[in-house]
Amino acid sequence: MKYKKLLLIPTALFITACGPTSTPTTPTTEPSIEPSVEPSIEPEEKKIDLIVMAGQSNMEGHSWNKELQKHVSVEKYDEYIEGYEDIKICYKVGCYGNNNNSDGKFRKVRIGEGCNVSMFGPELGLAEYLNEIKDTLQNEVALVKFAVGATTIYKEWRSPSSVTSGFDKGYLYTPFINYVAKAVATLEEEGYTPTVKAVCWMQGESDGTYASYYEELEDNFIKDVVNDLAIYNEEETIKFIDAGIYDASWVQNYHIVNRSKKLNAAKDDENRFYFDTIEAGLDYRNEPEGSPDLAHFDSQDMIELGRLFGSTLIENAII
Repeated sequence: MKYKKLLLIPTALFITACGPTSTPTTPTTEPSIEPSVEPSIEPEEKKIDLIVMAGQSNMEGHSWNKELQKHVSVEKYDEYIEGYEDIKICYKVGCYGNNNNSDGKFRKVRIGEGCNVSMFGPELGLAEYLNEIKDTLQNEVALVKFAVGATTIYKEWRSPSSVTSGFDKGYLYTPFINYVAKAVATLEEEGYTPTVKAVCWMQGESDGTYASYYEELEDNFIKDVVNDLAIYNEEETIKFIDAGIYDASWVQNYHIVNRSKKLNAAKDDENRFYFDTIEAGLDYRNEPEGSPDLAHFDSQDMIELGRLFGSTLIENAII
């Protein structure tokens, strides 16, 4: 290493002594140009409001398609057949073992989503109403219907807060909550952000024998349902819309059941709502023609039941 160093020193001196023949210029370096990067665009959130529908047979839907066809125009009936593309529904009804359902999927609301494909429930009138005002809605709307006929809040729908040493939780309660949970998951898989906004309740005709218990049992039911579904609406309390039952001769103590519903709504008038189907004039005495089914609303009145649920949602700014 020392040897090499000695050789290099004179060479360096020689170069210095001679000096450069011209002033060296500093080479210019082109400035580096960063490639332009397009800002990432987050996909727009697809919000959807979820309306839960539950109860017994008039929520299942026992109004006949063929009877409705007699009372509406060809154009209107064709509309019901075609359905409402913008209003989705996932439904399951335990109707006389028929188990009409949407196979856990959401499809457009149309006629034939009742007890069987020849019948419909309040979902049709509700969808019709929402479709008429869809341009004013903040978000898309979907329905989830879970209903079983001839069931009581005293037994089958009994909620956890009403469990006693003598009464277990009703066999429908947990499957109902789970069905809503699965519906929410299905919408999330489809890219939506769902929010449960309200529960529509059409039930009570079968509780006539137990009418004196209805207020307490329903109050507990409302609290439990709202609490158990609260994870699907973290911003506000889920609303509960309660429809009164009718005054058919076979329905015992309907006035006690309806009074209980009104009292429960009054306990939280910001989050609970009641409408009277008797006062609204909903009829059950005319269809099927020649052999009326006194347990279920006539076809046009079933449409009106759905529209009453819809107007309650809108008038109280729930959706």
